[in-house]
Amino acid sequence: MSATAPTTPSASAWCFSDATLDNFEKHDLPSYRRITQVFAYWDDIAVHFRGPVHRVGGNGFCGCSRQKLLLILQERARQGLEELRIKPKTRAELKAEATKPLAAE
Repeated sequence: MSATAPTTPSASAWCFSDATLDNFEKHDLPSYRRITQVFAYWDDIAVHFRGPVHRVGGNGFCGCSRQKLLLILQERARQGLEELRIKPKTRAELKAEATKPLAAE
């Protein structure tokens, strides 16, 4: 497994659906347990707009920062699943990431 260092600056986050969590549980139970311990979890979504509240169910998902996910997966790799090689990002890669828009219309 090759990865970037977990301290590499990034504003990104990871979200997993219930289906993805089910796959983690089936194929890598220790990672699943760790992910469900530290990730934030949402199920029903409530939209508050101009008074009424609209609820939508069946949308289970969880999320965390990119750094937290990398730390979890690197911890698992160190437990003997895989050799871990961390490749630092180059200045050009960091500059390219810094110029990406975070949001656009």
